[in-house]
Amino acid sequence: PMIDRAAELGCEYYCIDCGWYADGYWWDSIGQWEVSKKRFPNGIQKVIDYIHQKGMKAGIWLEIEGMGMNCPLAKTLPDDWFFCRHGKRVAQNQRYLLDFRNPAVLDYVSGIVEPMIVDWGVDFFKMDYNVNTGIGSDINSDSCGDALLEHIRAVQDWYRYLYHRYPFLVIENCGSGGQRMDYGFLQLHSLQSISDQTDYISNAYIASVIASAVTPEQSGCWVYPYEDEREHVIFCMVTGLLLRPYISGKVWQLSQPQLDLMAEGIALYKDKIRRRLIRSTPFFPLGLSRENDPVLAFGLEDANGGFVAVFGIDQDVMTLSLPTKKPIQRVKCIYPKSEDCRYSVYQQKLTVALPQKKCARLFEFFY
Repeated sequence: PMIDRAAELGCEYYCIDCGWYADGYWWDSIGQWEVSKKRFPNGIQKVIDYIHQKGMKAGIWLEIEGMGMNCPLAKTLPDDWFFCRHGKRVAQNQRYLLDFRNPAVLDYVSGIVEPMIVDWGVDFFKMDYNVNTGIGSDINSDSCGDALLEHIRAVQDWYRYLYHRYPFLVIENCGSGGQRMDYGFLQLHSLQSISDQTDYISNAYIASVIASAVTPEQSGCWVYPYEDEREHVIFCMVTGLLLRPYISGKVWQLSQPQLDLMAEGIALYKDKIRRRLIRSTPFFPLGLSRENDPVLAFGLEDANGGFVAVFGIDQDVMTLSLPTKKPIQRVKCIYPKSEDCRYSVYQQKLTVALPQKKCARLFEFFY
């Protein structure tokens, strides 16, 4: 039912999240990556095939650089497969850390991932990393830091190998919901999970400033509605529309009017916004927002104009500065398309009166 709903909304990828390999508690058992027969009694292939039948590409969650301490395989492998210090394996967050300097490790992870691509038909990987390496490893190296550097370079070379063999792949640098976010990895990956934040107000604070750290077209932002209420859904949708939106939350439980609102936003993104992301420059009409600011705003500008998302958190009227390179000829509220808020532009400043607090709208301006 969730796959059906995602297809109806216009989503293009559908990702199977963590736990698909475990019958119950999944955290400390990662590493063998064998499909749970309890969760998938008919096999995971049936689900992936159904995703494809619905016109979407299939994704799957992996945390390929770690191995759970309770993974049976971990008990059989030699220590040089893992980060070690002082003669013991590094254990962090109930995980051991695979050492990609070891060619046997590279063979192993390739043997896990490539059949998923070739045999299962996986097009997208959500690569997570819920651990911290600390200072590195002292095995087979003259310093922990040198081992860590060589490991990271080996991980990145492995990704280059995957992209070379399978250039259609999309790999997200999830990295514990954005905690390993850097352009060492983002020079390779096309998108970055900016946060695991699920509170829709808190998520807007992150989304409104993320372009100071990551390009908007790489910023994967959860559109995470969990209330069947119009302004809640609009707020969630606006949060992701100038970034790379991930539809999540309890979408399949929404009523039809709210589903229609989401479908409207997704269509707008695909038709009007995403092609302009790569040539747009971000701007911050109210400066970089801080926690507890009553209003938020974030915009993108290109040669023809741009977009600005506005969020009223604890205030429903705001005035914000638009770019001043060219005179602005016109401003239009484009999401939702039913213009139910008052706004005006004068001398490159946009004044917006939102229908209520905890409310958001998306505008387009034209030069």
